[in-house]
Amino acid sequence: MREAARFQRKYLTNSEHTGSILKNAKLNAAFFNKPATDVSGDFWFYKRMPKGKAGLFVADTCGHGVLAALMSIQVLSIVDNCPAPNRHPSECLMSVNTDIYGLLSPEHSFVAAMYLVFDQNKLVLSNAGQPAPLLLRGTEVTELKLSGLPLGMSSELDFDEIEHDFIKGDRLIIYSDGLPESTNVQGEPFGAERIITHLQKNSSLSVRDMKNSLISELQRFTNCEFDDDITLIIIEREHDLDEFLNRNNINGIKEEKNADS
Repeated sequence: MREAARFQRKYLTNSEHTGSILKNAKLNAAFFNKPATDVSGDFWFYKRMPKGKAGLFVADTCGHGVLAALMSIQVLSIVDNCPAPNRHPSECLMSVNTDIYGLLSPEHSFVAAMYLVFDQNKLVLSNAGQPAPLLLRGTEVTELKLSGLPLGMSSELDFDEIEHDFIKGDRLIIYSDGLPESTNVQGEPFGAERIITHLQKNSSLSVRDMKNSLISELQRFTNCEFDDDITLIIIEREHDLDEFLNRNNINGIKEEKNADS
């Protein structure tokens, strides 16, 4: 089981490789994955695209543990062989659905998935049963809601898409249902509203610190007891250096110091 968990971290939840691909598209990212058991049914997979663009597939196989992890590997191989969508991630979701329908075991009959394409100052999203990702701009949070059945539930599924501005400083928060559905000792769920409130209160943090802060809040709430796999990904559109300096008035501070001297 330890070897299986190591294998999974390398191929199914590899934050280093995925972060590097997103960085080439001028995106900063922070990742968290915590299996409910030794191995997880949650996973993500990057897609290499032309400069300035990046693709990301995020999935949650029904259930958790060994069977879910094995099914995740099978789905990953299909996604890996699926051509990266130039503009329409829904086409890839339909292709993956066609390939996995009928292959899933009765114990794991569907895969909730999401495909995102980041293209300059835009993002295009297609969703197949995953929780709606959150777009954080300053302290304003927008749910990118999109209906869609999970993969594998029918041989013929159609998926819609959302296109949204994703400008410098914007952050996209992606999470599996294990996060909002985690409960405390009283049985109260962590909930999406608690996630949104925490993001708004901590909007000035870096993506890594924001991720760590939200997970720490979740751990306090649940006393570190998780009944389901949990995945959290935060992606930020990078600032240009000059814009960052102006935004933080760094140039102005330097000029004042020079004037004083």
